[in-house]
Amino acid sequence: EQLGLGQPDGPAFLRARCPAEVAYEDDQLLVCVKPAGLAVYGDEADTLLNRALLYLYQSGFYRPGDAFAPFLCHRLDTGTSGLVMVAKTAGALAKMEELIRRRTVKKEYLCVTFGRPKPAAGTLGGYLQKDAARGIVRILPSPRPGAKPVETRYETVAVSGRLPFCRWS
Repeated sequence: EQLGLGQPDGPAFLRARCPAEVAYEDDQLLVCVKPAGLAVYGDEADTLLNRALLYLYQSGFYRPGDAFAPFLCHRLDTGTSGLVMVAKTAGALAKMEELIRRRTVKKEYLCVTFGRPKPAAGTLGGYLQKDAARGIVRILPSPRPGAKPVETRYETVAVSGRLPFCRWS
């Protein structure tokens, strides 16, 4: 009980609903399945990060107080399902952050839309402006101070009735 693991005020990861579902794992990296509706991190106990920590704790890899606590390499919105990388070491975190920053890691999303995109494939561009204080992200048609250029490519990969399935990157 020295770590407070059995106490209600102990580590939040012990109160996660279940361990993370793991899609891939090696000595440096854990790739977790994030269901839609689950926050990746935050104040509540049941987050993807806490589920990952619970998984690593139960596997014997992680203990509270270790020199490095496994950490998210990136995020997904709460409403989005997908795969999230968790660095198991400080070196892996630094390397993955560098690869993401340099856009060496390719992100790809699949979505269902109502109505068919026209054209069926294309590239959209604009300028992303974040207002972190208000939690707002906007895509603008022209440059503004603090806005970053963004580009999204999409293609319709299948259609089932009125529901096309699209790939975004």
